[in-house]
Amino acid sequence: MLALFVALALALVAIGNPNPRYPLAELPLHVLLIQNWGFTDHLRWNDPAWSISTEFAAYLVFPVIAAAARWERVSAAALLAIAAVLCAGIAVMFAMAGTGSLGEHIVTLGLWRCLAEFSLGIVACLLWRKWHGKPRAAAWAALACAAIFAAGLGFGLPETMFVPAVFFTAILALSLDQGAVSRIFSARVAVYLGEISYSTYLAHFLLWIVFKMAFVGPDLQIGWTGLAGYFAVVAAASVMLYHGVEKPAQAWLNARRPRWAHAPRLAAAE
Repeated sequence: MLALFVALALALVAIGNPNPRYPLAELPLHVLLIQNWGFTDHLRWNDPAWSISTEFAAYLVFPVIAAAARWERVSAAALLAIAAVLCAGIAVMFAMAGTGSLGEHIVTLGLWRCLAEFSLGIVACLLWRKWHGKPRAAAWAALACAAIFAAGLGFGLPETMFVPAVFFTAILALSLDQGAVSRIFSARVAVYLGEISYSTYLAHFLLWIVFKMAFVGPDLQIGWTGLAGYFAVVAAASVMLYHGVEKPAQAWLNARRPRWAHAPRLAAAE
């Protein structure tokens, strides 16, 4: 995807219309996936890729988190307390930056927001391992989600104070559910849309830029027909990128994993 942005930037230079959003000097940061680690002051090139950069940092931190404690021995109450502290930390961090929106200050706060939310995901996984197969757990998680959401809206709280908790409890409820909701989201169409969503996320920004250049006039109006056309282009590109790039790349990397990345074979119990 970055290569396509480079091609677009070079094309703009060729036609005499260079765009300052595509500085060649910052390309190494994007290649190394460290562009949102505090080295820049604006989102540039493929804006959504900021989250890929922060997720890369989270993957590097994960082994430290995993080795920090015997997490399987931590009680559910303690895990919920950790989740509450993480949610409070997110709210305080954004409040200190003078904003109540999770989408603000991505360049400076995106990394820390990702690390906190990534840790929330780890806690959710640990709780799922404890509560999986317990029907009431999904109901309690769903009730907590609804209560937090209602309280946030009812008291007019900024999203930083309740949205992370809403997503945390919603993910727990959906992952623990074994009823109709689970069957709906386990349907083949829903699963496939989830599989191609990564390609959608990375491609939609570039496609929107090109689409505007090609089909949006000076009035900046797109209309319902134009919107439907854009969605169709994004859907087609997502399918092609998933099957033509993402899956082949996964197969290539999996076939060439270093020896240390292979799990040791366990001898069968006699």
